[in-house]
Amino acid sequence: MRISVPLRILAVLLGLLAGCGHSTNSFYHIAVSLNPASAVLVESASQQFTATVQNSTQGVTWSVQEGAAGGSVTATGLYTAPAAAGTYHVLATSNENTGIATAAAIQVVGQATLDSFTATPAQVTSGGPAVLQGTFEGGTGSIAPGVGAVVSGQQVTVNPTATTTYTLTVTDASGATQTASATVTVPAPALIQSFLASNTALTAGGSVTLTPTFSGGTGVVSPAPGAVTSGTGYPLTPTQSTTYELTVTDPFGNQVTSSLRVTVNAALQITSFNANPATLFPGASTSLQPIFAGGSGVITPSVGTVTSGGTYPVSPANTTNYTLTVTDALGNQANATTQVLLRAHGSYAATGPIGTPRKHHTATLLQDGTVLLAGGIPVDDATPSITVLNEAERYNPVTGAFTPVGTMTQARTGHAATLLASGKALITGGNAAWSDTLDTTPLPATATAELWDPATGQFTTLAHPMSVARRNHTATLLGNGQVLICGGLSGAVLNYGDIQASAELFDPTALTFTPLSPAMTVARQMHQALALQAGTVLLVGGTDYSMSSGTATPYGIANADLFTLGATPGFAATATSLGTGRGHAGAVELAGGQVFVAGGLGPANAWLGTTELYTPGSFSFALSTPMVTAMASPVAALLAGGQVLVIGEGDTEVCNPLAGTAASVTGLGLPAQDGLTATPLGTGKVLVVNLEGATLFDPLNP
Repeated sequence: MRISVPLRILAVLLGLLAGCGHSTNSFYHIAVSLNPASAVLVESASQQFTATVQNSTQGVTWSVQEGAAGGSVTATGLYTAPAAAGTYHVLATSNENTGIATAAAIQVVGQATLDSFTATPAQVTSGGPAVLQGTFEGGTGSIAPGVGAVVSGQQVTVNPTATTTYTLTVTDASGATQTASATVTVPAPALIQSFLASNTALTAGGSVTLTPTFSGGTGVVSPAPGAVTSGTGYPLTPTQSTTYELTVTDPFGNQVTSSLRVTVNAALQITSFNANPATLFPGASTSLQPIFAGGSGVITPSVGTVTSGGTYPVSPANTTNYTLTVTDALGNQANATTQVLLRAHGSYAATGPIGTPRKHHTATLLQDGTVLLAGGIPVDDATPSITVLNEAERYNPVTGAFTPVGTMTQARTGHAATLLASGKALITGGNAAWSDTLDTTPLPATATAELWDPATGQFTTLAHPMSVARRNHTATLLGNGQVLICGGLSGAVLNYGDIQASAELFDPTALTFTPLSPAMTVARQMHQALALQAGTVLLVGGTDYSMSSGTATPYGIANADLFTLGATPGFAATATSLGTGRGHAGAVELAGGQVFVAGGLGPANAWLGTTELYTPGSFSFALSTPMVTAMASPVAALLAGGQVLVIGEGDTEVCNPLAGTAASVTGLGLPAQDGLTATPLGTGKVLVVNLEGATLFDPLNP
């Protein structure tokens, strides 16, 4: 076989290569490359290197050219720099051809240090200067915000207008960073939003509250209270006019102030206000004298502006309450009242004589103007073994004579008598016995009723009694001719009997009694019942339980009921109650439809001198002018001209409820006893009957 020259040369070369001991791969070029090809590290830092070998699969061997002084490298190429700065080399040698190696240069630098970073001062006013300074080495420094590059130890002035945090960043040659921060605080400026007083003018002894509102500092109010908190009120009682100043100081000693003045005026004082004399007869005059300080004075009614210590004559036509009002510059007022009492005209005159003086009886004005007296007791309550009367008399105001008119079918006291439309008189209930030992002696009430006929002068027992035995009840004629009977005491002993809330209607045609349902809103006895112009019946006060002998207990009740007949008769409480609970009171309807209520027994059995007015339109009571003298069991009678005669235990008064006056009738006191009657006559006079006999009150006779 012939081999061409070129082929022979190739064969020789292959043989030479084989003889050199290399594999057939050595025929190709082996190259080693490193990633990264170089690096900058801080002392003792690490860097991962990777080697790529071309035309070989046998990898590389890692080493440090400078030996251990140049650091160390792992079999996987993780290099760790020495703790000394310098330039070192990492070698990657081909395992297939150890003659082939590649080196990566590594610059090892010292680690940067940040020693300090300060702001001086750390708190400034808005725009005030602060100095920033950082110390560091091994790198470059920069401060943000707003400053930029700095060198170690350099002082930089900043002027923040708000609290700002500055950051120093130090970057070494490797790009590693260290940071430190310093904050410059800019507090809000001292500011006073308000400084207020609850009242900038007051009377001596009065109080005021100061309220400061501020921010940006600490507050002090002088004079006292001293240190204050924003938004807090501080009550003070200055003894003289004072200017208060609020000072607010910020952290740098800067201050803002605000002030206010509180004026203290002298206290109002009324030393005295008197009338001399305080009691007059009609047409006489008296002098008012006010003594006061601290303001200007006015006397009402009718007098006007006055000076302290002056005397001012007045001639009131009625009993008058004069009021002195003293007003200071602030509008504060003090008041004092004095009454000028006008004695009313009027007098008592004897009439009769009566056949049997009596009390706790009934007196009924008949259609012909005469008066029927029935029942009662002829002696004082405290008398033992009292005989209750069944006798009746008729008084003639023309002749002044009393005439016997027969006897009731049974003795009665605490009963009720009602004039019917027929002219007859209905007598209901009561009790037939009386004793001074009220707690133990039975005093049975009765349910019986009888009619007195003026034509015959005779009493006739009704076949049908009331549904409930009663005494101390009321019996009121209604517009339809029926009689409304309410309340009362039904038990056998005065102190422990049953107080009734029940009511019933008497039919004058059928002569029967029909219970009403529902009953009154409260139980009551010794109350007043008045048929009003509106067709209703007002039931006022009374007692809600019996008294215990020798014990002062709450006695009167304040409730008032209004009875309406209508299709469905019923009771409803008035819009307001009496101002004071009262039993045994006097009550009368006035010409205008109002009801005047006077005196009576109130809480703890107290005698009452107060009066009240009931107004039908508002269904309410209001206090009226008080009486001159408190009365326990008064009776009231309407006089001509709208005045009211009030007669009680030991006194007689003439009241003018609408004019707001009350006056005692001079020298006309009656013996201290209850149970009397006062009956207005057609002549304008009033018949008064009690244990002393019978008298006439003449309001026109001085």
